[in-house]
Amino acid sequence: MESITLELRPELASEIDSEATKLGYGGRDEYIRHLLKAHAHLRQELLADESQTSITDPETIQTISERIETISVELDRVIDRVDGIESTIQQLSVAAQDQTDNSSTDDIDSETAEKSETQFENEVSSFTELEAWLVDHGPRKDIACEIILEAATILQEDGPLSTGELQSRLFESYPDVYSSDTALWGSTVNRVYEEAPGFSKPDYGMYDFE
Repeated sequence: MESITLELRPELASEIDSEATKLGYGGRDEYIRHLLKAHAHLRQELLADESQTSITDPETIQTISERIETISVELDRVIDRVDGIESTIQQLSVAAQDQTDNSSTDDIDSETAEKSETQFENEVSSFTELEAWLVDHGPRKDIACEIILEAATILQEDGPLSTGELQSRLFESYPDVYSSDTALWGSTVNRVYEEAPGFSKPDYGMYDFE
């Protein structure tokens, strides 16, 4: 240990001797060594307080903020990855279910296709029959026969339709042929629907073509 020499004022030396005696120390040297050790402990506590206080330093706060942002970005990547895995699992599950249902689906598709084909054949047959009837029994004007065929087409696609709606749609297609939709209707569909094949009235004021 290194020895040092201290020069004290007489009154300070007297106070130290008195305190050492009262506290049970062997002399002023032992008491002063105790004071120096206590000072060292106090200094360590002070440094610890300064270390805790330094967290408020702007540079330290900036560093911590950047670290938090980095962690946040990494967390987002992990979440995206988990979402992607869950989506893949769901797609595989759907694909497996579709494969399981393939046999029944094929049967349904085949039945639907057969029905559609039959319906299409019936529609073509009805339309062909109407065309033949118009040649022998339809209005003299070709444009009138054309409008009747147009009415059959509209009803096949969107029917049944009310009288007013069918009149309006026909007049929109032929606005310059007749003076009004009423005149067009009276010279075409209304004139032949009771005898022309394919036309029907499923309800009052309604027309259809099958």
